[in-house]
Amino acid sequence: MNMLGWLKQRNADRWRFATVTNEAQVAKLFNRMYEDYIQMYGLELEGLEHREASAVNLSSHYALDGHNPEMLSAYYVGIIQLNKSDEGIDAHWQIGQTGSPQWGQGQLFGDYLLIDFQYEEEDAPYAGRVVYRWNGKVWIGFWAEHEIYELGYERLSPLQER
Repeated sequence: MNMLGWLKQRNADRWRFATVTNEAQVAKLFNRMYEDYIQMYGLELEGLEHREASAVNLSSHYALDGHNPEMLSAYYVGIIQLNKSDEGIDAHWQIGQTGSPQWGQGQLFGDYLLIDFQYEEEDAPYAGRVVYRWNGKVWIGFWAEHEIYELGYERLSPLQER
């Protein structure tokens, strides 16, 4: 990585992983990540500009789809389980055909859900943060891992409880 790339990454990590304590801070983080996403990929996503007025739906299981940083073609699907706990929200992802597990903890801030996550791949630990916004039907989110400048995208659609 060249010096300019390193400086961009250090600056991005500083604000992406800063401590947030209220809805206004999380909204600012989400909006900044969305602006970066547009700049990186040239895509504006539907459903973010005009949100429907509705209560936040925090069901326990969601179907998820998204893409990894750097490549829109690195598409994935899976399931995420969200549970309320004394500490906030516990999250457990099962991603891809192999069901690669990821886990994390976060907080609900109005229409926003912020989760710090982690996982292991080939015995190496990874960590990051995802920020979702409820649009009245689905959760739309952007995620980053430490020391990776590009952002990933994820959409969570509530599964019908049986």
